[in-house]
Amino acid sequence: MRESKLLWRQRRALALLLTLCLLLTCMPLPALSVNETEACAGEAANASDEVYIIDEDVTKRGEFEKHFLCSDGTYRAVTYAEPVHHYDSATGTWQDNDVSLALNAASARYEAQSGSFAVSFAKSYAAPAAAVTSDASGSLTADGGITQNAASAETSALPSAQTVTMTNGTYPISWTTAVKPSLSIAEDTAIQRSALDAPKLLTRTPAASILTSTETEAAAQQSFAGKPISDANAFAAANRVSVAEYASVAQVPGQGAGVSLRYSVSQHKIKEDIIIANRSAATDFVTTLDIGALTAAAQDDGSVLLTDEYGNTAYTVGVPYLYDADYNVSYDVAVTVEQTGSVCRITYAPNREWLDDTNRAYPVVLDPTVTSSEYYANIVDTYVTQADSNNHSAEGNLVVGIKSGKLNRAYIRINNLPSLPDEVLPLSANLTTKHGANTTTGRTMSLYRTNSSWSPTTITYNNQPSSVTSVASCAFNTANVSFTLSQSQIQDLYSRKANGTNYGYQIRYTSESTTNPDYNMLRSMEYPTTSEQPLFTVNYGYTLPSALTVGTVYSFLNAGSKKYLDVCGGTDADNNNVAQYKGNSTVSQDFKLEKSSTGNGYILRAQVGGKTRVLDIYKTNGRVENGNNVQIYRNVDPIAQEWLIIPVSQFHYKIVPRSNPALALTSYGSSNGSASGKSTTSAGNVFVSTYTGNNTNQWWSIERENGVFIQPGTTLLEDGEYYLNSRSTSKYLRNVSGSVQGANGTTAALGTSIKWKFTNMGGKYLIQPANNTSLYLSGGSTTDNSVRLVTLASSIPSECLWTVTKSNLYSNQITIKSNIGRTLCSIGSSINAEIYPPMNDEWRFVKTSEMKELSTISLNLSKIECYETKVLSVSTSLLGCSFAEVGDFTYQSLSSNLSLTQSGTVVRVTGNSVGNANIKVTYKVTGQTMTSSITVSPYQFTVGLSTDNYNAGCQAGSRGSYTYASVFMEKFSLQNSYMEKNYIQKSNLTSYGGASKNNFRYTGNTSNVLADSVDFMVYIGHGGRASNSKGNSLHYNFSSSGISHTEGCNDEVYNLYTSEVKFGSSTSKLRWVWLYTCNFLTESSYVTNDDLKEMMDGAHIVMGYASQAYLCSDVAEMFAQKLSENRYIIDSFFIAGDQAEAQLVEDDHIQKALYIDETRNETINTPPVRYNYSASDVKIITNNIHDDIIWS
Repeated sequence: MRESKLLWRQRRALALLLTLCLLLTCMPLPALSVNETEACAGEAANASDEVYIIDEDVTKRGEFEKHFLCSDGTYRAVTYAEPVHHYDSATGTWQDNDVSLALNAASARYEAQSGSFAVSFAKSYAAPAAAVTSDASGSLTADGGITQNAASAETSALPSAQTVTMTNGTYPISWTTAVKPSLSIAEDTAIQRSALDAPKLLTRTPAASILTSTETEAAAQQSFAGKPISDANAFAAANRVSVAEYASVAQVPGQGAGVSLRYSVSQHKIKEDIIIANRSAATDFVTTLDIGALTAAAQDDGSVLLTDEYGNTAYTVGVPYLYDADYNVSYDVAVTVEQTGSVCRITYAPNREWLDDTNRAYPVVLDPTVTSSEYYANIVDTYVTQADSNNHSAEGNLVVGIKSGKLNRAYIRINNLPSLPDEVLPLSANLTTKHGANTTTGRTMSLYRTNSSWSPTTITYNNQPSSVTSVASCAFNTANVSFTLSQSQIQDLYSRKANGTNYGYQIRYTSESTTNPDYNMLRSMEYPTTSEQPLFTVNYGYTLPSALTVGTVYSFLNAGSKKYLDVCGGTDADNNNVAQYKGNSTVSQDFKLEKSSTGNGYILRAQVGGKTRVLDIYKTNGRVENGNNVQIYRNVDPIAQEWLIIPVSQFHYKIVPRSNPALALTSYGSSNGSASGKSTTSAGNVFVSTYTGNNTNQWWSIERENGVFIQPGTTLLEDGEYYLNSRSTSKYLRNVSGSVQGANGTTAALGTSIKWKFTNMGGKYLIQPANNTSLYLSGGSTTDNSVRLVTLASSIPSECLWTVTKSNLYSNQITIKSNIGRTLCSIGSSINAEIYPPMNDEWRFVKTSEMKELSTISLNLSKIECYETKVLSVSTSLLGCSFAEVGDFTYQSLSSNLSLTQSGTVVRVTGNSVGNANIKVTYKVTGQTMTSSITVSPYQFTVGLSTDNYNAGCQAGSRGSYTYASVFMEKFSLQNSYMEKNYIQKSNLTSYGGASKNNFRYTGNTSNVLADSVDFMVYIGHGGRASNSKGNSLHYNFSSSGISHTEGCNDEVYNLYTSEVKFGSSTSKLRWVWLYTCNFLTESSYVTNDDLKEMMDGAHIVMGYASQAYLCSDVAEMFAQKLSENRYIIDSFFIAGDQAEAQLVEDDHIQKALYIDETRNETINTPPVRYNYSASDVKIITNNIHDDIIWS
C-alpha cells in the first residue's frame, strides 16, 4: 500500500512536468480566419475522440455546483463537497469563491476575502510572550497563562499581532498557536520517564510561506475550457483553498526540525495542522484567541463552541485528533479552556504514550479545525471501525478494508444534488473518491444505498445502518474509486432527496475476507486539497422538445418583432446575412431541422438555392461570443453551427448555440433587416447575445410549413406524487399488486395504491406507483392495448416515457400518451392504452399534499315549487374539493312528488305535487351516499299589475285604473291546490308608485322587469293609436325615473311602443298578458298584424283591443270571475266584453287575442310550461263585443 519515498518523489516530479505541459497547451491562440477555423475543426475531428470541456455554463451555478458543456454535446453537473460559489446580491449572481491570499503592503499581512468571509495571516510568526507559571496570587506569570482577576491579563496574554484573523462578517476573531513553554512537575510525572529529559523547544519567528493552493491543484488555476474530462483535476475549482505555512515555529536546540504550523483556508473554514517533526518535538500546545464579546464553551468531545450573547454558535473549534505518517489515528488529546474577558486560551495535551510509541511514524499532525456558523458541508462522510466508537468525521481520510485486524467501512451522503434543467435527460452519474498517496494494492469496492438515517458525528460500527442495497462496484485502481449510477439509480436518488429519505451510501470492500488483509485510504471531504475531495457528477444530455421533429421544415417567428428569421435576399452564398423580415411565404424563411453530424446538437439548414448552407455564427477569437453575427455558411463548423432549441414558455422557445448556451438567437428592433446591416444595432439584424429571460426579441415561435405553430407547452407537472382520477368514470388510477386498475373509494381506504410518482425526464414523464417505486407504468404496443407495471434494468425503455398534455379547458386535467401515441384511458374498471381513445381519456390530477377530499355532501336545493324545474347539483362550496365536479354525482328520487331528468351532466328536478321528497345522492369518486330532503311547496302564481290614474296632470285625463285592478284581484281565485296566488302591484295615483314603461321588457330594458317575474301581467290605463313607425303605445303619467308630465304626452319616456316591446323571453316566467287599454292591438298604416306578432317572444297569450276600450270595474270583475271558474283564458276575456262592456257602450269595441295553438285552451290553473316558437306560429282571434262570440 505504501511506496518508497524515492518513488513518491519521482512521481511528484513527473506530475509537475505534466502540469507544465498542460499549461502550455492551454495558452490562448491567435484568432483564426474562417478558412483556418474550418481546417482546424477538421483536424480536431480526426485527432481524437476524447471528450473535453468546452466551457462552464455560469447561468446554472449553485452554491455547491457547476455545469460544464462538453465536446460530446452533453453536460456534466458537478457537486462539490464544500461551497464553490457565494451569492452576490448586488448582481444577483453566484460568484466563484476565491480565498487566494495576497500581501497587503499597508497591513503587512496576507489577506483574502470571499463574500462575507475574510481571513488574514501575519507576514511573520510571533508567539505569545514566554513565561513560566502563574504565581500564588493568580496574576499573569512567565508561562503566558490567563488569570481570572488581573485586569492586564487580556492584553499581556496576546502577541503584538495575532498570527491568524478570521471573520464571518459579524464577529471577528484572531489567534496564535504556540508550544507550551514548559511542563509542571505534575505533568512531568504523568508521562513516561524517557520523555523527562527531552530538550526544551525554542520559539522561532519564521516568515509565512503562502500557497494559493497545494501543488496538486496547480492545474485548477487554468481555465476549464479544453480540459479532457478524463483528467483527474478536470473539474477542480481554482482558488477554493489557500495555504499559509510557518515552518519550525519552535525547534529543539541543535536540531533542524521541530514544530510547524500549516493553515488551509476554504470558505468559512480554517484547518489548522500542528506538524510535529519528530519525537523530540512532542509537547503540549496553546492556542490564544481574542474572541471579543463571544463566550468559549468546552464540549465533552473536545470541541469548543464560541457563542454570542444569545447562545448562538458563531464559531466551532473542532474535535482535535492526531495522525502519523502511516495514518494511525488517535483522539487521545486532553483539552482545557480558560477565558478572561475577550481572551480565550485552549490547551491541547496529546497523549505522550501514543507519541512516544516506538512504532510511531513521524511527522505527526495534530489537527483542530475552526469553522464559522455559515460553514456548511454539502458532502458529509466518515468511516466506522470495529470495536471503536470515535467520531471520525473530521479526518481527512476514510479508511476502507481491514486495518490492524479491524474491519472499516466508509459512509458518504450528498446533501444537495445538482439542479437539472427541465428539458434534459440524465444519462449517468459518478460518485468519485480519490485514493490516498502511494496506494499500490487494494480490492474491488462496492457502493451500497443505505436505507436508514445516520449522523457522521455519532455513527459507529455497532450502530451503523443494517439495511443496505447494492448499487455499483469499482475494480481496484491506484487513482480513485469511481462508482457509476444508471438512469434509474439517478432517478431513485433524486426521488429520495425529494421525499426526505436520502440516507447516502456505504462504501466497503466487496469481499471483506480477513485472509491477506488489506485496506485503502480514500480522501474525505475534510482533506485540505480540494481537488482530491469527493465529487458527484451527473452527465446529462439535451433532449429535443417532443413537439419538434427532425427532418421537418420550420419557420421561426420572433415574439418581440413579429417578423420571421430570413436569409437576406434568398441568396445562397457563404457569409450571406440572416436577419428578420416580414412574412413572405418564400423559402428564404424556411429552415430544415436536422441532427448534426457529430450527434451533439441540431443544425438549421437553409432551404434557399442548393440547400447546402446552414445557420452559422461568425466567430471571434475562434469562439462563439456575445454579439457575434448570424449568417449562412457551408456545414463545416460544429462550434458555430450546432443549435439547441429550448422551451421558455407555453408558446415560445429560445434557440441557443450548443458551444455557448448562455447566448441566444436575438433580433434587434422590429424593422426589416438587410444583407448589409450586420451589427447588433443594425435595424432588424439577427445575432447571438446573452440570454436575459425577459427580452422577447430572444423568444421565437416555431411554425410548420403548413402554417401550424408548434407550441412547446410548459412543465405541466412538478416532480412529485399525485392522485389521478378519470373525469369520465370518476375512478382513481390504482396499483393492486402490480396490476393497473380503476377504483372508487376514499383515500384512507385505498391508501398509497392510488398515489403515483411523476418524474420529468426531458419533457416526458416516468410514472411509478408510490406503493412500489421499483415499478414503472408501461404503455401498450402497436397490437396490444394493455397497460402494465414493469421493472427496469439499467436504462429507461421508451414505452415507460409518457407525454403529458394539459387540457385547454380545465387547469387540473391532462391526457397521458405513450411513446407510440396510445392514450391512457379508464374504461369501466379497466385501464387501457388506446390508439383511438373514446371520450374517457382525460385525467384530473392533484398533488397528494394538496388533496382536498370531499367528506360531506349537501345539495344546492332544499325546496322547490310545484311545477317548477331547477338544475340539481351539490352545493357550490363542495365543488372546491378535489375531484368534485358536476359529473361526479348521481341522483335518485325516492318520492313520487319529485321527478328527475338528465341531459349530459345536467340534472333537473321538477316538483310534481306538494309535500316532502327525498333525493339519494351518490359521490362516484368514493362511493359515498347521502339522502337529502327537498320540500315541494305550492306554485307561486303571481299577477303583476301596472296601472296609472293619471292624477299628476297628464293631458289625457285621469282614470280609475287602480280601482279596476283592485277589483280584478279581489275576484280572482285559483282552483289548483298546488298553486298559491300572489300579486305585485305598481300603481301611480297622485304620485309615482312604480308604474312606468319599465314594467315591461323592451329594447334597452331587459333586466329586473316586472312582467318577466309574473305569470299574468295586467296593464290598465291609456293607450294610443300609432301616428308614426313607432307604433301603438301604452301611456304612463310618469317616466321610469319618477318624473311626471302635464304636457309632452308623446315623449317616448312615457310611452311603450309596439315596435319595441317584447312579451316574454327564454328566461321569463310570463305566460299571459291583459292590456286593458285602447288601440294597442289596432292595425293601421304603421302597424300590421305581423308587427303585432313580433311582440310575442315566449308569452302564451296577449289580449287587448284593436279599437277603443271602455275601462270600468264591471269588465274587470267579470273577467276575474270567468277566469276563477276555470274557463279558457281567451274565452273569459271575450265573455267579459260581451256580458259587461257591451252593456255599457254602444260603440263597436274590438277585442283581440294573440296566441299559439298549444295555448288556445289554457286556463289560469294550467301548470306552467315553456314553449319555443317564432312569430309565424302566432295566431290572432278577434271579437266584437256586440256580436255573438265565435267559439273555437
